[in-house]
Amino acid sequence: MKTFLRLTTILLLFYNSLHAFQSTTYVFEGPDGNWTDESLWKDGLYPGEFILTGDTVTIKNNVVIP
Repeated sequence: MKTFLRLTTILLLFYNSLHAFQSTTYVFEGPDGNWTDESLWKDGLYPGEFILTGDTVTIKNNVVIP
């Protein structure tokens, strides 16, 4: 059981560290409007409901956050 817990902890730490090196930049380029419209985001990258540590979101216009 201890081995399983150690292995699980190591894998979780490894998984979390991967994201630290993979940050994403999201850019809203649409006209003034609803920022949840996925078609208005540059390159189709929509941040969704959660933004992870290291990610950047840039909103260039006025938006409505529902």
